[in-house]
Amino acid sequence: MLNKFKLAPGQWQYFLEEKVILRQRIYVLVSVFLIFILMIFAFVERQSDPLSIRQTKLDSPINVGSGTTSYQVQMLSAEYNPNSHVAQFKFSASTTSSNSVFTGSELKFSGKTTQGDGEIKVIPTINNQWIVTITNLDKKFGAIQIQVSSNTPTLSPTSVDSSSSSSYTSKVTNQKATFSVVQKSLKRNKNLKNQSAKQVTLDAVSSEVKSNNQQINDYKKKIDDANKLINYDNEQINKLQQNTDSITQDEANRRNQTIQNLRLDITSTQNSLNTLNGKLADAQQNDVALKQKKNDVESGKFQFPEIQKASKIK
Repeated sequence: MLNKFKLAPGQWQYFLEEKVILRQRIYVLVSVFLIFILMIFAFVERQSDPLSIRQTKLDSPINVGSGTTSYQVQMLSAEYNPNSHVAQFKFSASTTSSNSVFTGSELKFSGKTTQGDGEIKVIPTINNQWIVTITNLDKKFGAIQIQVSSNTPTLSPTSVDSSSSSSYTSKVTNQKATFSVVQKSLKRNKNLKNQSAKQVTLDAVSSEVKSNNQQINDYKKKIDDANKLINYDNEQINKLQQNTDSITQDEANRRNQTIQNLRLDITSTQNSLNTLNGKLADAQQNDVALKQKKNDVESGKFQFPEIQKASKIK
C-alpha cells in the first residue's frame, strides 16, 4: 500500500503526524470542490417535479361558477413537446342540462408556471370544448397550473328571515377550479407546435370525426350482435316447440318455462336494440355536422368564437 505512493514507512508517518496544516488544507479544498460540483448540478438539473403540486387526474369534473350557472369542467388531455417548448390541454364543460351548447365565452382560463414565463392562448373549438396552448415554456418549467373561472353573471338568491319577516341577499361565491400538471408526468407529443386558431380547430374537428366514426362502428357491431342474439333465441324457441307429443308433462312444463325466459330475453334485447339504433342515428347525424363544420373552417366560411388573447403566465 505504502509502496504504491512511493513513500517509505517513515515518510508516511511523518506526513500523518507532522503535516497537519497541509492535511487540513487538502480537506478544505476537497470540501469546496464537492460543494461547487453540487451547486452546478443543482443549477443544471433544477427541480422539475415540485413536491407541493399534485397532478390533476384527467376526466375528473370540477365545479366552476355557482348556483344555476355552475359548470362541470374537466381536463381531457395534457401533452407537451420539449423540443418546441409547447404544452397543449383540452378542456370540456357541461351543465346540469346535457343539451346545453356553449358559445365559447362562458369560461375564462388563466395559468402560471413554477419556473419561467410562457404565453397562453385559449381557443374554443367544437361544441363545449376548448384547446389551451402554452408556448415559450422554460426548459425546466416544473409545473403548470391552469385556473378556470366562470364569465357568466350570477344572481344572488334572496332569503326571508322568519324572525323579522325581512328579506336579505346571501353572498354568492363564484367557485374556481385549478388544474395542475407536472412536467415530469406530462405525456410527450413531438408533433405539438404553436398553430393558428384555424389549424387548432381543424385538428380538433378531425379528431372528433375520427372518434365519432369509431363510435358509429361500435354501435353497428353492438346492433349486429343484438340481432344475432335475437335470431338465436328465436331459433331456440322453435326447437323447443318441436316434438311436443313425445315428451312428459314435466319436460313440457320446463320447456314452457324456458320459452318464456327466452321471450323475456328477446324483449330486453329488443329494447337495447332500439336504444342502440337511436344512438347510431345521432352519431351519424353528428358525423354529417362535423364534416360540414370542417368544410366551413377550411373554406373560411366558419366564424370563430371569440378567442381569448394570449397573455404572459408566471
